[in-house]
Amino acid sequence: MATQYMEIRHEKSIFSQWTLIKAFGNRDLKSKFNGTLLGWLWSLVVPLATLGIYSLIFSIIFRMQVPPMGGPHGQPVFALWFFAGLTMWGFFQNSVNAGMNGLLSCGGLLQKVYFPSYTPVIGAGLAIGVQSLIEIGLLLTVLLVFLNVSWTWLLILPLFAIYTVFT
Repeated sequence: MATQYMEIRHEKSIFSQWTLIKAFGNRDLKSKFNGTLLGWLWSLVVPLATLGIYSLIFSIIFRMQVPPMGGPHGQPVFALWFFAGLTMWGFFQNSVNAGMNGLLSCGGLLQKVYFPSYTPVIGAGLAIGVQSLIEIGLLLTVLLVFLNVSWTWLLILPLFAIYTVFT
């Protein structure tokens, strides 16, 4: 009677898989805008076009009221409130979609080579996170222009870290 041996692989931590996660993230970043005319500008054009359309509809046609902003002027700006929410929603939506696509695109590779299945998902989320940082930088710049600056800006980093973990 032949004895069968089963190999038990011990799970490694996410940090020990960091090189593989970065490789999947770099692959996603390089392939996303490859061959496009605007390249990385697409990561700003699409959200800004969405912002323009929704701002037109909700602030001009439906006349939505938003709370006043901080700073000396305190004028309510619907587009700015909407852009803050759109940035967070875009990160969540794109991370989930890219994670599923990353897992599906690595299906054949997962069957041939052993590596944790979460690595392409986290790599895709990393790529989307880089794109979202561009949008967040634009949002923070606009908030600075409107003088909406206070100590609560310090809460952005922990908030974004928690949001990223749950995404």
